[in-house]
Amino acid sequence: MLKKIKNYISFTKPGISRAQILTVSIGYFLATQTLSINLTYFYLILATYLFSASACGANNLIEFKLDEKMNRTKKRELITGEISRNEAVIIIIFTFILATLFVLKINIFTLIISWATWFIYVAVYTPLKQYSWLNTYVGAIPGALPLIGGWVATGTPLHLAVLSLFFTLFCWQIPHFFALSILYFDDYKSAGFFMLPNQKGGIAATKRQMIFFSILMTLSSIYPFFIGFLSELYLVGVVSLSVVFNWFIFTGIKNLELNAKKLFILSIIYLPVWFAFIIIDIVFN
Repeated sequence: MLKKIKNYISFTKPGISRAQILTVSIGYFLATQTLSINLTYFYLILATYLFSASACGANNLIEFKLDEKMNRTKKRELITGEISRNEAVIIIIFTFILATLFVLKINIFTLIISWATWFIYVAVYTPLKQYSWLNTYVGAIPGALPLIGGWVATGTPLHLAVLSLFFTLFCWQIPHFFALSILYFDDYKSAGFFMLPNQKGGIAATKRQMIFFSILMTLSSIYPFFIGFLSELYLVGVVSLSVVFNWFIFTGIKNLELNAKKLFILSIIYLPVWFAFIIIDIVFN
């Protein structure tokens, strides 16, 4: 029984759920300008985890035949038979309904953001991977929307600051996932996924776009300071972080195939450090 439960949890990719919980929390704390939590925040975290579980489960179900062709994913529970397709459908529907019930306790705007995040990820991004490399940009939208979801859960009107940080998170995902696409170049190609690096002239285009979006990420990340939403403390931290990030991008891009793993790890480090600077600013200002 415990093994079955473990398989169910693994099937819903808990790592992605944890990232979305962190993101939605940042949006929530930004709106309230405090780290205090209440019942609304509790509902928000539960709903975020469950919506993420449902979306990731749906992704696995839709792509399980393609996942068989990739070394990175060929041991997933649907492929090994540890979870049946009927079980997968039940998990996807159950978590979606339960998440919806939790969000209904918050407000309608959070529900709209949550449903949009789920729909774009499952119905647009997932199938698009088999047709166009633009899937990376589409996938970056549901990756960044939880930040907005956390903000609107507080009932606070939208602000240019949170829209700017949403765009920062969107831009961050481009070098992050392009580095991953290089790292698993053969896997994605054998499965038939259209990723920019495995298209004609894709490596050169990937380098250009990683640089371009890294610069945009830096500019949008510092914008909240210039409109007075975040302080000098945040500015110093995020500028220092951005200098390091961009330096590694500009130097590592020269031999992208060799440095893809380093750049991917760097992008993983960037996110919680950036969030930490936001939290520090909220606490001390």
